[in-house]
Amino acid sequence: MKIKTKTIFQILLVLALPVVIYFTKTDYYKNTVDFYKNDVNGIILKIKESRGTKVYYNESEFFYLDQLKDKSIKVGDSISKRGSDLLVFEKNSNGQYEFLKKINVIKPKDSYLKFFYGL
Repeated sequence: MKIKTKTIFQILLVLALPVVIYFTKTDYYKNTVDFYKNDVNGIILKIKESRGTKVYYNESEFFYLDQLKDKSIKVGDSISKRGSDLLVFEKNSNGQYEFLKKINVIKPKDSYLKFFYGL
């Protein structure tokens, strides 16, 4: 009886693990789609390395650094995103922001399934 219980538990664990992994990536995907679709203005407040490097342009709003083709942005830069273009400005010695570069934002996959399985 003990062996059956242990085997049933192992089978349930093996079946549940892919489901848990599948749903842990949904927030990441939703954030990438929202950032791509929305226009954004802000100043880079912090860059936090975690499972994906998060770039905060507001206290609670961020995008993932891997969404950008050029990843050379830094804290203090001002950003303006329209469509798939992210315009980056930096403060000069006079305290004024001047245009630095335009970075292309990578379009996310059309569906979560394509994103999850890398299709």
